[in-house]
Amino acid sequence: GKGKLSKRDGDRLGFPVFPLRWVNAEGEVSHGYREDGYFPEAFVNMLAMLGWNPGNDQEIFSLDELIKVFSLDRVIKSGARFNPEKAKWYNKEYLRMKSDDELTDLFIPVLEEHGINVVDCPKCALTAGAQFAGKGVDFKNHIVTKEYVHEVVAFVKERASFVKDIWLNASCLFVSPVEYEQFGIKSGAAAEAAKPSDPRRAADPRAKVFDDSLTAPFLAKDADKFWKPEGYQPAYQVTEHVCGFDGAFTKENIEPCLEDFIREQGWPMGKVMNCIRLAITGAASGLGIADILSFIGKEEFRARMDYAGERLGKE
Repeated sequence: GKGKLSKRDGDRLGFPVFPLRWVNAEGEVSHGYREDGYFPEAFVNMLAMLGWNPGNDQEIFSLDELIKVFSLDRVIKSGARFNPEKAKWYNKEYLRMKSDDELTDLFIPVLEEHGINVVDCPKCALTAGAQFAGKGVDFKNHIVTKEYVHEVVAFVKERASFVKDIWLNASCLFVSPVEYEQFGIKSGAAAEAAKPSDPRRAADPRAKVFDDSLTAPFLAKDADKFWKPEGYQPAYQVTEHVCGFDGAFTKENIEPCLEDFIREQGWPMGKVMNCIRLAITGAASGLGIADILSFIGKEEFRARMDYAGERLGKE
């Protein structure tokens, strides 16, 4: 709106108002930008651009650049208008500018908070009792190598606005759907988080209501739409075909193996692919299937397809 920004606005619309966690005299706690995962440099950049502009289209400034170019002459006299989505944009831009090495180091504590054991090298992982199913991940013992984490970060960073978003987008590369509940993972959470939310807008009363508890860990609306015989029956044949591939199990090899086989059989590409993604991630939207398979490996691929059939049923 056009009024003054207040704490109530943040609480109502879901964004922080304070730079740091704040506790008032009554003991009421308000989260801050730091606690929500904003980088300090992104926050400073965003603040500088509230009611000021450099006279050109540049929006990203380092602190040194701001010191050189900032001038009170270009500060508007009227009140600045705050846009929470623009604040997220700044953080996303600063995240993209960070190296994969730095982001990996920032992401490892997030993994450890979720119960994933990160080890420095494959030999260390084997010493810890790991039995790798994919590139460097043991889904049973929840052990991954730092190199594996690095590859996941490089793959997912373009989808993330905050470091914690990497887990939101790529949790399926660390945890099997069968254990989602144990790890507090909700299928389709990344897609939901990507949609700008407005609590002021009421839900459409005509929309069909789905109960995720009936299909968990699989998203009920996606299971209802895609888990049908014309989709999952070919999907299981695709699984056997892909798992029988003898070459290097990379995205570049998996993608044509997967898609060419579906085309050769004359099966509906969208229905089959959505069934596979639903089975291996819990939702029909998200990361590319060939990318996922290159990370989790053949054994885990087959295990996830089998579990989906047990949970959702098949003829």
